[in-house]
Amino acid sequence: MQTFWNTNNGGITGAPIVLNYDEEFEVAYDVTGETTPIIDSIVLISLSSVTHCFDSNQRYVILDFEDSITNGVFDVTSPMDKYVAPPGYYMLFLLQDPSQSNSGTVRIPSIAKIIRLESA
Repeated sequence: MQTFWNTNNGGITGAPIVLNYDEEFEVAYDVTGETTPIIDSIVLISLSSVTHCFDSNQRYVILDFEDSITNGVFDVTSPMDKYVAPPGYYMLFLLQDPSQSNSGTVRIPSIAKIIRLESA
């Protein structure tokens, strides 16, 4: 079984650079590969800030999403407020359904897009 995310098709093809809290935005992804991806989840992961040998501010935020009427596009909702995800830079990932991985148990991430989350 071939995995979806590889060097030939990077996954996310369109996403905003800046997000505000509790807003809907679109994420476009590559559907031209041999295997049509089944997206399991869309997440934000904060950039690391290592100090004293550990990162006490790491965030993994699962976003709500649904298919758009346009093929290869999701309508995604940003985090509700700064208590869920403080303002700053995050990596946006699409995660593939585990059934599409070689082992059948791993959710393969897309290539990340860096976005900035800020208050309006």
